[in-house]
Amino acid sequence: DPINDRYSFSSSQKEYDVKFSKDKIVVPVSLLADGSKIVVTVSENGKETAFEDCEVTKVDRKDKKVDSFTASVTSKKLKKYKWTADSKITVKIYNGDDYEPVTFNFKVNKIDGPFVLPDKIEFERE
Repeated sequence: DPINDRYSFSSSQKEYDVKFSKDKIVVPVSLLADGSKIVVTVSENGKETAFEDCEVTKVDRKDKKVDSFTASVTSKKLKKYKWTADSKITVKIYNGDDYEPVTFNFKVNKIDGPFVLPDKIEFERE
Protein backbone atom coordinates (compact mmCIF):
# COMPACT_ATOMS: atom_id res chain seq x y z
CA ASP A 1 0.00 0.00 0.00
CA PRO A 2 1.34 3.46 -0.80
CA ILE A 3 0.78 4.64 2.79
CA ASN A 4 2.18 1.46 4.35
CA ASP A 5 5.19 1.46 2.03
CA ARG A 6 6.28 4.81 3.47
CA TYR A 7 6.71 3.20 6.86
CA SER A 8 8.12 -0.18 5.86
CA PHE A 9 10.73 -1.70 3.60
CA SER A 10 8.19 -3.23 1.27
CA SER A 11 8.51 -2.27 -2.37
CA SER A 12 5.49 -4.18 -3.63
CA GLN A 13 3.65 -2.86 -6.64
CA LYS A 14 -0.01 -3.81 -6.31
CA GLU A 15 -2.76 -3.34 -8.85
CA TYR A 16 -5.54 -1.40 -7.16
CA ASP A 17 -9.19 -1.81 -8.05
CA VAL A 18 -10.25 1.80 -8.65
CA LYS A 19 -13.57 2.48 -10.37
CA PHE A 20 -14.65 5.71 -12.03
CA SER A 21 -18.23 6.67 -12.94
CA LYS A 22 -19.95 9.96 -13.73
CA ASP A 23 -21.27 10.07 -10.13
CA LYS A 24 -18.38 8.79 -8.02
CA ILE A 25 -14.93 7.28 -7.76
CA VAL A 26 -14.48 4.15 -5.66
CA VAL A 27 -10.98 3.65 -4.21
CA PRO A 28 -9.51 1.22 -1.69
CA VAL A 29 -9.18 2.96 1.69
CA SER A 30 -5.59 1.73 1.84
CA LEU A 31 -4.76 4.49 -0.69
CA LEU A 32 -6.08 7.21 1.62
CA ALA A 33 -4.79 8.83 4.79
CA ASP A 34 -6.06 11.58 7.03
CA GLY A 35 -5.75 14.75 4.98
CA SER A 36 -5.56 13.01 1.58
CA LYS A 37 -6.49 15.22 -1.34
CA ILE A 38 -8.05 13.83 -4.51
CA VAL A 39 -7.94 15.81 -7.74
CA VAL A 40 -9.65 14.74 -10.96
CA THR A 41 -8.50 16.30 -14.22
CA VAL A 42 -10.48 15.86 -17.43
CA SER A 43 -8.67 16.48 -20.72
CA GLU A 44 -10.24 16.76 -24.13
CA ASN A 45 -9.34 18.61 -27.30
CA GLY A 46 -6.32 20.25 -25.67
CA LYS A 47 -8.32 21.68 -22.76
CA GLU A 48 -7.90 20.56 -19.14
CA THR A 49 -10.47 20.98 -16.37
CA ALA A 50 -9.44 20.21 -12.77
CA PHE A 51 -11.93 19.24 -10.07
CA GLU A 52 -10.52 19.84 -6.61
CA ASP A 53 -13.76 19.58 -4.61
CA CYS A 54 -13.55 15.78 -4.28
CA GLU A 55 -14.41 14.37 -0.89
CA VAL A 56 -15.01 10.98 0.70
CA THR A 57 -18.76 10.63 1.18
CA LYS A 58 -19.00 6.98 2.20
CA VAL A 59 -16.85 4.09 3.37
CA ASP A 60 -18.01 0.57 2.53
CA ARG A 61 -16.93 -2.12 4.98
CA LYS A 62 -18.14 -5.30 3.28
CA ASP A 63 -15.71 -7.55 5.09
CA LYS A 64 -13.86 -7.39 8.41
CA LYS A 65 -10.50 -6.93 6.70
CA VAL A 66 -9.42 -3.35 6.07
CA ASP A 67 -8.01 -4.45 2.68
CA SER A 68 -11.61 -4.91 1.49
CA PHE A 69 -12.82 -1.44 2.60
CA THR A 70 -13.57 1.04 -0.18
CA ALA A 71 -14.24 4.76 -0.11
CA SER A 72 -16.76 6.52 -2.37
CA VAL A 73 -15.44 9.88 -3.49
CA THR A 74 -17.73 12.48 -5.04
CA SER A 75 -17.48 15.96 -6.52
CA LYS A 76 -20.47 18.26 -7.03
CA LYS A 77 -18.76 19.99 -9.94
CA LEU A 78 -17.68 16.73 -11.61
CA LYS A 79 -21.26 15.39 -11.54
CA LYS A 80 -22.29 18.30 -13.80
CA TYR A 81 -19.54 17.73 -16.36
CA LYS A 82 -20.63 17.18 -19.99
CA TRP A 83 -18.78 14.03 -21.07
CA THR A 84 -17.76 13.30 -24.65
CA ALA A 85 -16.15 10.30 -26.31
CA ASP A 86 -12.84 12.24 -26.26
CA SER A 87 -12.78 12.70 -22.47
CA LYS A 88 -9.60 11.46 -20.75
CA ILE A 89 -9.60 11.37 -16.96
CA THR A 90 -6.71 11.46 -14.50
CA VAL A 91 -7.37 10.78 -10.81
CA LYS A 92 -4.54 11.80 -8.48
CA ILE A 93 -4.49 10.97 -4.78
CA TYR A 94 -2.13 13.19 -2.78
CA ASN A 95 -0.98 12.04 0.66
CA GLY A 96 1.22 14.95 1.70
CA ASP A 97 3.63 17.24 -0.10
CA ASP A 98 6.64 14.97 0.38
CA TYR A 99 5.23 12.08 -1.66
CA GLU A 100 4.37 11.54 -5.30
CA PRO A 101 0.63 11.26 -5.94
CA VAL A 102 -0.92 7.89 -6.73
CA THR A 103 -2.31 8.28 -10.27
CA PHE A 104 -5.02 6.45 -12.22
CA ASN A 105 -6.07 7.14 -15.82
CA PHE A 106 -9.47 6.49 -17.39
CA LYS A 107 -11.22 7.15 -20.68
CA VAL A 108 -14.82 7.10 -21.88
CA ASN A 109 -15.59 3.64 -23.18
CA LYS A 110 -19.23 4.02 -24.18
CA ILE A 111 -21.94 6.69 -24.30
CA ASP A 112 -25.59 5.63 -24.74
CA GLY A 113 -28.50 7.95 -25.37
CA PRO A 114 -28.84 11.49 -26.70
CA PHE A 115 -25.64 13.50 -27.11
CA VAL A 116 -26.84 16.36 -24.88
CA LEU A 117 -28.01 14.20 -21.93
CA PRO A 118 -26.71 10.66 -22.35
CA ASP A 119 -28.51 7.94 -20.39
CA LYS A 120 -25.41 5.91 -19.66
CA ILE A 121 -21.68 6.60 -19.72
CA GLU A 122 -19.12 3.86 -19.15
CA PHE A 123 -15.48 4.46 -18.31
CA GLU A 124 -12.50 2.13 -18.51
CA ARG A 125 -9.06 2.27 -17.03
CA GLU A 126 -6.14 3.02 -19.32
